[in-house]
Amino acid sequence: MRILIGNEDMKRILLLVNMTLGLGTLVNHAVANITHDEKPGYYSDNRTDLEFNGNTCGVMVNGFFVKSDIGIDFRSVEHLYQRPSVPYTIKGVGENGLDSIVVEAAPSEKNPVVINGIPYSDIVNYVQEKEAEWVTLEDIKKLYFPKVTGKCLYMVNKYFITKDWESYRLDKDFILKVEALPSSECEIFEGQSPFTIIRVFTNIISNHNSGRIG
Repeated sequence: MRILIGNEDMKRILLLVNMTLGLGTLVNHAVANITHDEKPGYYSDNRTDLEFNGNTCGVMVNGFFVKSDIGIDFRSVEHLYQRPSVPYTIKGVGENGLDSIVVEAAPSEKNPVVINGIPYSDIVNYVQEKEAEWVTLEDIKKLYFPKVTGKCLYMVNKYFITKDWESYRLDKDFILKVEALPSSECEIFEGQSPFTIIRVFTNIISNHNSGRIG
């Protein structure tokens, strides 16, 4: 018995194979699984909070250090991540994000690249079509909640940012909404020093669906 496969069916099969093969290359560094479509930011991410915050792979976009892939709008990314050839320059580092680092040798666990005090055993770069405006979590707080003062605990989508929060950069146009939750709203913190939870939701599919958080 022969099974006839039409052109459209063959395209779907090839697309599925390519996507499956592509996912395997992304597992090692827990970066996003992406697709180019008209939907708002497809982003599949099953990391835990510990895995997310403990990731030792630093991320650049067009050579600019953004620390993590969570703030990237993958609809404007031309290619999956690439490891740049040494030597290369990492822009956007330092206390004010105005410094650069020249990497002479490929980073590894034994020879990590230290950026803002954090060691990275690998660095990857995404090529993006547009010139994004990268903002820090502090920038986002000042933009959306300028009256909030004191200590803040930041979240991006489902993740608590437990360390090195100053290094994160998010595409300003990729921010869907931001919420501020005072600790006084949480009974467990009653009597404790007040703080605010600043939660950033990016423009991904799951954040458009009620009951799901990306």
